[in-house]
Amino acid sequence: MGHIQWPDEDATRRLAEAIRQGKAVGVSDGSVRTKVDMASHAWILQAPDGSEIGGFRPVDGTSQARTIHRAELQGQTGLFLMVALIFHFYSLVSGHIAAYCDNKSVVTKLQKGWDMLRLRHTKGPDTDLQATLRNIFQNLGRKFTYKEHWVKGHQDKDTPLCNQPQEVALNVRMDADTKAAYELPYEWQTTGFVPVLPAEQCAVYIKNQKLTSKLYPTLLEKWHEDAAKEYLLSRHHIHAALFPKIQ
Repeated sequence: MGHIQWPDEDATRRLAEAIRQGKAVGVSDGSVRTKVDMASHAWILQAPDGSEIGGFRPVDGTSQARTIHRAELQGQTGLFLMVALIFHFYSLVSGHIAAYCDNKSVVTKLQKGWDMLRLRHTKGPDTDLQATLRNIFQNLGRKFTYKEHWVKGHQDKDTPLCNQPQEVALNVRMDADTKAAYELPYEWQTTGFVPVLPAEQCAVYIKNQKLTSKLYPTLLEKWHEDAAKEYLLSRHHIHAALFPKIQ
């Protein structure tokens, strides 16, 4: 969920009431900076009267797995985690929010839901977040509903922010917050290590890096790596120092 900007108790109570009435709006955004090998996300939940709560943080994982899709999906995960906390803390019986994201792939996943998610068969780079979202919605129950929408990003380039709809203005703010996440203290900076999330239940690591896809062929490759390397070195007379430079 990240570094959270906590409002006062009255504001959180109004947010809970907005969720109960189905008038709350949630928006998230993600960012990736490949040149500095970092990523971040930001999210916000807002009531009609302007009461709001938001958070932002780095996105962790290996460089290959730390995609813009994961950053955007983690933003939505942070948003719905906060919704679940408010929902349960105020003992809401039912509720609804409108959620917005500017990544169409993430929007499609949230629209379809997670009924077909099977960790054994569909282990992928973002399955830990997908499993977390599925658990959130299962724990919220059928009395809670949400409507996922796509919103076009960076619309402030052509139209002043004050003239934009609520979801557009919030998306622009979250874009700025993803950049602010890069300025957080060192302990908040992006790392390659990703722990096993509770909903994920288990994971395989090689040299402290979580395997998130192609589990079977990767394990086979690592299992026979020493023997294969020794064979290739002797057959092709490759010096050991040169071997790591060959694809």
